[in-house]
Amino acid sequence: MIFIEDPRYVSTDEAEAWLERELEPLRGEGIERVRLRRLRDPSLRFAQSWAFMIEVDCRDAAAARDVLSDGAGLMLLGDLRMLGMRPSMALVEDSD
Repeated sequence: MIFIEDPRYVSTDEAEAWLERELEPLRGEGIERVRLRRLRDPSLRFAQSWAFMIEVDCRDAAAARDVLSDGAGLMLLGDLRMLGMRPSMALVEDSD
C-alpha cells in the first residue's frame, strides 16, 4: 500500500487522473491487481492525513518489494515526492 497526501500544485481530480495513468506500468509479473482509492476523513475533529491509497496486490512479498525497487514504481515514488504528496509505503502480509 502507498498512502499519499493531497497534491500542492494541482487539483485532487487532476492528481487522480494522473495517478490512474501512472499506475498502468506497475501492472506486470507477480502483480495481481493495482487499485487507486480516494480516502475520506473518518473524523470531523481531526485533519485528514491521506488523500489517496494505492493498493498493489502481489503474488508474494518479494514481488511487492520489486514493484518499488526500480523502474516505474521507483519513478512514481520520486514524482510523488517532487509534487509534495509525501508517499508512505506499507507492506501488508496476509497470514493465509
